[in-house]
Amino acid sequence: MAIIVLAFYRGRGNFAPQETPPPAIGFVAIGDSNFAVDIAETDQTRARGLSGKQALTENGGMLFIFDKSDIFHFWMK
Repeated sequence: MAIIVLAFYRGRGNFAPQETPPPAIGFVAIGDSNFAVDIAETDQTRARGLSGKQALTENGGMLFIFDKSDIFHFWMK
């Protein structure tokens, strides 16, 4: 099972993808399930999201972390 844990960034598109460092790797446990996730915690990594990923591994996804609680909008292409 692949999971994407999402909370979207109100991005302005001011980044160069080739300059974005790769996201950190972390682990999330939900109930009895464990997931290996890329962690998007900077404006650059949140704006890039899963762009450039060809596929997710089984039990893989991305965790978006923000500095404050808010409503964030996401889009996927």
